[in-house]
Formats: sequence, C-alpha cells, structure tokens
Amino acid sequence: GRVRVNMEGVHVFHLLSVREYLIGQKLDLLSRLKMKQEENMTGESNMNDKGFSLIELILAIAISVIVVTAAYSFVFVGSRQYQTTSGQTSIQQEMTFATNILREAVLDGDAEKAFIHKFNSGEHNGDAMLYLGKGKKVIYYDKSGTSLYIFEAGTEASIDERLYMVDSTTNMANVSDNLISKYISDFDVNYKNTSGDGSDLPTESDYETRVEGYSDKIEFSIKCTMKEKSDSTALTYVIRNDNTLLKKNMQDTEAKIDTAVSNGIKSETSIRKYDSGEHQGDIMVYLGASKKVLYYDKSDRSLYLFDVASGHGIDDAKYKVDESTNKSHVSANLLSSNITNFDVNFKKRSGDTSDLPLFQDYVDGNAKATGATNLLDFSITYTEKNKVEYTSKQITITN
Repeated sequence: GRVRVNMEGVHVFHLLSVREYLIGQKLDLLSRLKMKQEENMTGESNMNDKGFSLIELILAIAISVIVVTAAYSFVFVGSRQYQTTSGQTSIQQEMTFATNILREAVLDGDAEKAFIHKFNSGEHNGDAMLYLGKGKKVIYYDKSGTSLYIFEAGTEASIDERLYMVDSTTNMANVSDNLISKYISDFDVNYKNTSGDGSDLPTESDYETRVEGYSDKIEFSIKCTMKEKSDSTALTYVIRNDNTLLKKNMQDTEAKIDTAVSNGIKSETSIRKYDSGEHQGDIMVYLGASKKVLYYDKSDRSLYLFDVASGHGIDDAKYKVDESTNKSHVSANLLSSNITNFDVNFKKRSGDTSDLPLFQDYVDGNAKATGATNLLDFSITYTEKNKVEYTSKQITITN
C-alpha cells in the first residue's frame, strides 16, 4: 500500500513540473515577442531618421516633372490660342471698319464726276486715289505707310491731287484725323464693267493718267496685316447717286418744253395755278390755239404735254389729269414722272416796264394770267429715289 502511495506522489510531482515548464516557456516566448516588437519599432524609427531613399527621390522627381509639364502645356496652348483668336478678331474688326467707311463713301459718290488715279513713279509710287465728286469724298492709299485715308472733297472746279497726297507737304494733323487704318498692306481699286464681261475695262496704264466716270461700280481689293497675321477681301460697291438716267430724262423733257414754248403764241399764252380742291398744286400752261398745253400733276409728280384741239381754248376739263381724262391719252403724253417741284411764271425782259402778274392772278377763281410777256421762267426739280437734279431756265415765245 505504501508503494502505491509513493508512486502516485511521483506522478503528481512530474505533472507539476511539466506545468511549471510550460508556463516558463510561455513567458519566455511572450518576452521574446515583446523584444522583437521593440526592435522592429526601433528599426523603423531609425529608418525615418535616415530620410528618403534614392528610388523614392527619383520617383518623386519624375512625378513632379510630369505634373509641371502637363500644367505648362495647358497654360501655353491656352495662351497661344487666346493670342491667335485675339489677333484674328482685331484684323476682322479693322477690316470691317475700313470697308464700312469705303461703302458709305462710294454710295454717296457721283458716278459722272468720280475718277481713279494710280501713281506709278516718284515719291508716291504705288499710291492710289479714288475721287468721288465735288463735295463728296476722296479715298487715298499711302502704300509706303500702309495707311488708308478719307478726305472731304472740295467744291472747286478743278481737282488738285496734291491736296490729298500724304507727304511732307501735307498738314499731318489733318491727315491723322482722316486716317481709316494704318494696317493696309495692300490696296487696289478699279472700275467694274456693268455688263460683267470685262472686255473694255480700263487698263493699269489708263489709271495712271486718271480714268473718269467709266462706271458706277467700284471694285476694291484690300489686305490687312497686323503682327504677321493677314486677312484679305474683295468688294464691289455701286455709286447710288448715278444721275445719268435722271439727267437724260431731264434733258429730253426740257427739249420738248423748249419746242412747245418757243412755238407758242404770246397773246394767247396763259398760266393757271390751282390752289384748292382736287387739283390743288397743279399748274397748266396754255400756249395758244392749235399749239400745246403743259400740265403738271403735283399729286403724281408728273408733267404732261397735250396738243390743243382745234377751236379749243384753255379748257380745264379737257387737260386736267383726273379720272374723267382718257388715261391712255394721258400716258401717251407723259413727259416725266420724276418731277417733285414745278413752277412757271411770266418774266420781264431787260427794260420791260410792264407789270408782272401776282400769284393771285395765276390761281383758279381769279383771271388767269395771259400774255404778260413773251418770256417764261421755269423752275423744275427732278427726283428719282435719292437722286436729285435741279434746273431753272427761261424760254422765249417767238410768236
């Protein structure tokens, strides 16, 4: 029994020893782990104290270069695009300003008085001038100064180009006030054939001695240059004050008036002016039996010439232009439909002591003015759109 007890004690002893051993091993392992953790922490701290490695520095520099390059490219491209857009806009604005001035000057010109002169030698070689009529405008291109000017044309009978040349003798303050643009690197001006075929257009040599009144169409070629950027355009403008057709109508009308009045009969010639009613403002000139009647219809701005029927006197109903008149007969006797003002009066000759009729003597409701003198004084205004011509003339009744 004792032996058995002793053996149990031995077993208990061994169990206790193993337990203590395991606990010791556990504590030793925990101690080692703690020491390792402390060593790792100490190593990281030392590494941080040493700064970036070479690889890290290279990577940082490479990234910085990429970012800076991208940012610079973005700013540079944007700046260049802005400069290009801004420069192009400035050229277009300069060109628009110049062409608008040229357009207004040409539209207001006089086709019959206009001339183009190009200079091919001397100080003004390459310069060009467009003169648009008395009291109108002068366009002058100074090639050496790449400048385009506009001047007021004088009303003198003869035109002296030296008044408009841009040189040392010119009043430079006046020149600067009339500058259109100083960026015109090339400029040309020519007449353009109305028919468009160009077969008989003036040559360059023709322009060197001045080409006058060739056409009412003016063609411009312009190049504008600013900071190495250029823009070109070609434009054609029509001189709207081309009075050629209006003047022809005026000449034809006056020729017929001259013939009618000259062949009239002084003692039978009568002038009647209407100051009331349907025909207010109308005027009738009766030139004698079997002669002519001039009738001005103010409301229609028209002047008519009728034959006086045999045996008829100054018969208002027959010659008045109204609904009761034979319209085909009236239209066949139309002289002009462009007369905005018409007046006619008896006029004294030099040394004539007779009394001239008063206005009241001419108007309806009073005695018509008849045979006062053998000289009639006409005042006529012809108008077509914005074109106007005036005439004032005296015609003698020869009979």
